Amino acid sequence: MVIGSANFGLNYGFKNKKGKLSQELVNKLLDCAWLNNIDTIDSAMGYGDSESVIGSYLLNNADKQFKIITKINKIDKPFDRLNESLKFLNVSEVDYFLIHNFNYFEKSPELIDHLVRFKKEGKCNKIGISLYYPEELEFLLKNKVPIDAIQIAYSIFDQRFEEYFSLLKERNIEIHVRSIFLQGLFFTKISDLGHHFDKVKHKIDKIQQISLDSGISIASLCLNFAYNNAFIDKIIIGVDNIENLKTNIRVLLGKEKVQPLIEPLKNLCEKDVNILFPHFWKQ
Repeated sequence: MVIGSANFGLNYGFKNKKGKLSQELVNKLLDCAWLNNIDTIDSAMGYGDSESVIGSYLLNNADKQFKIITKINKIDKPFDRLNESLKFLNVSEVDYFLIHNFNYFEKSPELIDHLVRFKKEGKCNKIGISLYYPEELEFLLKNKVPIDAIQIAYSIFDQRFEEYFSLLKERNIEIHVRSIFLQGLFFTKISDLGHHFDKVKHKIDKIQQISLDSGISIASLCLNFAYNNAFIDKIIIGVDNIENLKTNIRVLLGKEKVQPLIEPLKNLCEKDVNILFPHFWKQ
């Protein structure tokens, strides 16, 4: 499990009513994560001042050696930007540096060369790209772009990349997944959803009914849907309070209970990006 930090620096999330987290709360969340053997944080230049918030924590907690994943979203002076991230994070190196969006790579393919150089200089251990569409991955694989990891959305609804998982493993490319809760959509009451979600309301209702019938929480269904996939290396989750984090840690213990439900859940997959991409959602 990896702690997602978008809400450390932004008002992030479909159901986010609290806004950006305070430094004090971030400190408590990261303390709790460390005590529960969660040692990786996912950040990005594009997450407001998330890198600086994490850097402030690391500066005052030198005994906690968190692994850091961060992402570049700048194509001007990229090498300077990469070094800037290290300064914000108060570290001399990170574990992963990813290109935040395939579009940045398309506009400036040399970004990958800067990441390769950064890796050779010992400032990051692995490099990769955050992807949104399977066609982007196909391009990377076809052209043998030198990456160590990809980050993708993956959830009960979003299974678009799954057909590539075994090939990625053959090529020793790590799979990091995000959006397993789809920004809380699976928890939302059907009556609270607008017309934009009409085509999937029956699927959301089905997930909620499976939860009721099995006595397994929706959080456990979503998290263990990913955790039961042996190809997945890291699961990135966003949390907004200590109890939320502790709940997610607890539900991982329900991995085996969810196994018989994996196939019924897989049958609820959705391909419409207007549903899968929250930036298309109409409030």
